[in-house]
Amino acid sequence: MSFFRRTVSAVVTAALLLVPANAVGIGTVTAESGLKLRTEASQDAQVVSVLDFGAQVTAVGLSNGWYRIATADGSGGYVSADYLSVLQTASYASPISGVITGSVVNIRSTPDTSGAVVAQLQQGAEVTITGVGSSWYMVTTGAVSGYVHPDYVEIDGEASTGAAVPVDTTTDTNTATDTSGGVMDATEDATTSDEQTQLGIVTGSVVNMRSGAGTSSSVVAKLNRGTEVTVTGESGGWYAVTYGSQSGYISGEYLRVGTAAASSEETIKLGEQIVEFAKQFLGTKYTYGGSSPSTGFDCSGFVYYVFGQFGYSLIHGASGQMREADMVSKSELTAGDLVFFNNGSASLASHVGIYIGDNQFIHATSPGNPVSIDSLSDNYYNKYYVGSGRVLD
Repeated sequence: MSFFRRTVSAVVTAALLLVPANAVGIGTVTAESGLKLRTEASQDAQVVSVLDFGAQVTAVGLSNGWYRIATADGSGGYVSADYLSVLQTASYASPISGVITGSVVNIRSTPDTSGAVVAQLQQGAEVTITGVGSSWYMVTTGAVSGYVHPDYVEIDGEASTGAAVPVDTTTDTNTATDTSGGVMDATEDATTSDEQTQLGIVTGSVVNMRSGAGTSSSVVAKLNRGTEVTVTGESGGWYAVTYGSQSGYISGEYLRVGTAAASSEETIKLGEQIVEFAKQFLGTKYTYGGSSPSTGFDCSGFVYYVFGQFGYSLIHGASGQMREADMVSKSELTAGDLVFFNNGSASLASHVGIYIGDNQFIHATSPGNPVSIDSLSDNYYNKYYVGSGRVLD
């Protein structure tokens, strides 16, 4: 047995408490041949990927001998409990990133509700998750460290260098607060622009589109995360939008907006150069948290590395990269644009690739699979596609 395997075994044997149902813990794969990650808690369910021996995952529930898990890149599924050792108190070998899902969430000094509140975070704030303590996430944001209840954090992928900012809990009496967390000034009229098309993508789980720029206005539609809308104006933190035949307003807290202007000749040329550069890494192995040819890549690490060679400093994380990009429609995709997918395990995107043209994209696929080229029309990618973005100037 190798030193690495002896070390992993020692960590596994040091378990103080296995995670019960619905508790959160850090799991280590104990199957030396690898552990199959499935879409459902059944031996008959589709295999999404194979987790390597010693890989760390986050266990978020246990039922009938199956753990529901989230992996370091933000994807999720089910694995047999027979081959996963889970601790309720442990640290990640490599920190992962998370996104706050509650409107205003407390960071506490201890992993329980009696702990002092050391900071508060708004919905959508990013945190670095360093481990689990008594089934609470141990997190850091800026100079603040503490514990957040797992009900209010989504695993978002690999940890980025950016930090979330604790909220100022004071309120402005001249503003009204949306029940979903957005803040607006109801006295301004939305302004419109005829110069360029604006696209927006919904970032909240289920977001209200209202008849006016205010919480007193009626709800005309409820839009799911990832829904694309056309933005026609902006007013004090609210966007005037259209979705199909409907028009209304969405809080800017829950809409990612970007310019869908026509690509210039220079941008198209640069995108083609990026694609050709990326293709030289076809066949490079997949590695959790990897962001270089020598170590291997995960999906966002591949994008991070490729664009970094052309002077672009992107976040290492699929959801973070989606927030950085200007959203474009699928019909406007050009070489070098990013394509995003979400299987429901991340705040915005659980996977990302680089569009290469002809409805194809190049990406670091999944554990056990190397960098490869796939079609957006493939059943899996067509099902989980949530948007496209452009980061090129």
